Amino acid sequence: MSRTGCKPLRGQTQNVQHFSLERDTSGKVLLEDGKGRCPFDPEYRSTAVMVDGELYAGTVSNFQGNEPTIYRSQESRIALKTENSLNWLQDPVFVGSAYLRESLPAGNPEGDDDKVYFFFSETGKEFDYFENTIVSRIARVCKGDQGGERVLQRRWTTFLKAQLLCSHPEDGFPFNVLQDVFVLTPGELRRRGAVFSGGFTSTGNKGGLGSSAVCAFPMHSVQRAFGGLYKEVNRETQQWYTDTGPVPEPRPGTCITSHTRHLKINSSLQMPDRVLNFIKDHFLMDSPVPSLPLLLQSRLRYQQIGVHRAQGLHGTYDVLFLGTDDGRLHKAVRVNHRVHIIEEIRLFPTGQPVLQLLLDQDQGLVYAATYTAVAQVEPDPRRRHRTGPGM
Repeated sequence: MSRTGCKPLRGQTQNVQHFSLERDTSGKVLLEDGKGRCPFDPEYRSTAVMVDGELYAGTVSNFQGNEPTIYRSQESRIALKTENSLNWLQDPVFVGSAYLRESLPAGNPEGDDDKVYFFFSETGKEFDYFENTIVSRIARVCKGDQGGERVLQRRWTTFLKAQLLCSHPEDGFPFNVLQDVFVLTPGELRRRGAVFSGGFTSTGNKGGLGSSAVCAFPMHSVQRAFGGLYKEVNRETQQWYTDTGPVPEPRPGTCITSHTRHLKINSSLQMPDRVLNFIKDHFLMDSPVPSLPLLLQSRLRYQQIGVHRAQGLHGTYDVLFLGTDDGRLHKAVRVNHRVHIIEEIRLFPTGQPVLQLLLDQDQGLVYAATYTAVAQVEPDPRRRHRTGPGM
């Protein structure tokens, strides 16, 4: 996962170690159009992930920043994007993306496709309040999506989104703004064991404006939400309601599977128009993906999260690294569905939040960045961390 800002034209990295750019035979730097791949203004939050040489990006596609899109660009296939005129996205603030190989190298019983997931906060239009309500989302698209033949041409036919609901265990108070997410995958052969861990803050007044929470969403909860009822929007009144009517076959928004192939549908280009017309107004799932906080904080805000699964004497356990808005790093361990903070490190001066957090699983190092510096941390509490100026 990554968050990035770049210019409308950008070079292609050729040598990562020296950050040199790809050139043609005459030595001229090769440039590509960055529209739909990254924002014009680096202040806009965006995300991108590479999958088999194809770029999947959540960003804005115009200079004003008011045309959000989830876009796939590549040379071998038709580029796909979300439908702006249908408001599939409502002023999203992207925080991350992830690729999960749900098909598995040896296949799986359903013959399912790989998927790309996007994580963001946006205006929740399904809530009929006087003021706009911010909600957190998880959205997914299928890697094999090629758009529709007549309906949804050059648009996603598999785009679905659901609410990530991280709520207080006592009164259900929601921590509604997703700050960061980390996808922990136990391995390709255990794809159903993936866990989406997120750091959330609240726009409400409970616990003060500095309150935050850490929630975890297992894959089976995500799949349950995407397999449930749909919400439908009335285009004239802009009102949302639960659609309890019949659902077309094959199920709208799903990938090409063994079931669709049995129906002689081997590509999204062969998907019936009734299915694609349904998904145009039914891209939002009715049920959220719920979770209770593993960790609550009333006087600070977590900005970044990373998770490492470690092997202990009595099995495996998850170690969380949490970057705060005042330059600190918390190390915590998840035990029996609760998270306990075991170490706190001051990385940067107060007023410099942790903006990026990267785990080096091989070396056992944690890298954190703020506006002006990068810190390297050895998670052993007996060892000190090193900080250097940023680039």
